[in-house]
Amino acid sequence: MSPWVLGLFAGYSAAILAWLLLDRLRPDLWPRRPPPSFQRPWLETGFALLAVVAILALGQLWSRGVRLPSTNPVTRSLNQVLIFSPLFALLAIRRQPPATGLLCPDRRGVHLAVGLGLAALALAAHVIARRAAGEATALVPRVWLPDNLDVAVQVFLEDLGVGILLARLSAAAGARATVIGAALLFAAAHIPAMVAQGAPAQELLGLARDVVLGWLVLGSVLRSGDILWFWPIHVVMDLTQFPRVMAP
Repeated sequence: MSPWVLGLFAGYSAAILAWLLLDRLRPDLWPRRPPPSFQRPWLETGFALLAVVAILALGQLWSRGVRLPSTNPVTRSLNQVLIFSPLFALLAIRRQPPATGLLCPDRRGVHLAVGLGLAALALAAHVIARRAAGEATALVPRVWLPDNLDVAVQVFLEDLGVGILLARLSAAAGARATVIGAALLFAAAHIPAMVAQGAPAQELLGLARDVVLGWLVLGSVLRSGDILWFWPIHVVMDLTQFPRVMAP
């Protein structure tokens, strides 16, 4: 297992387990409310998947140079908004509020503050794991750089898309089946590339780790009914792949 992958597992695990503990100690922070319901949940799931297809098509246009000039973090962020614009179109056309994308309508400031604290914990666990594995990394990674703005925007929109799909799939198939199925699909999606690269058997067995991690993350997000607290964690973990952030 590479130090970076080890760090990702350590960071996400530390943050999610801390959230589960906090949720147990302070259930009032994320009071249980009925999950989003839909008159025809499978139909809504289909519309959400169409939005995903549209996002992929816009991403292909972006990769072929059909985009705003990527000269600064602001224009790069606007490109991300354009790529993920089908999400906003979906909610507008179907006349559905952001809560149907697991964006909690209240206590957003508190949820974001908690998320920032958990992101700091995740980053610390990530750095400790990579250093313990013998890799030199910055003791305080440069996650605050303005150049990282487009990554934060992209990750937020990714999380909104995941929230939209989770809400509709759980309404159609049930929360447990949705979380387990999504975690299995997340791990299985890595298999073709790993086989093509001649990955050894022990790395394929590591997919079990991805299933557990996916189950923890998706289950916690669905349990909370909110993506906002998870967003900062996802941002800092994504940023750990860049040398400009992690180089000592």
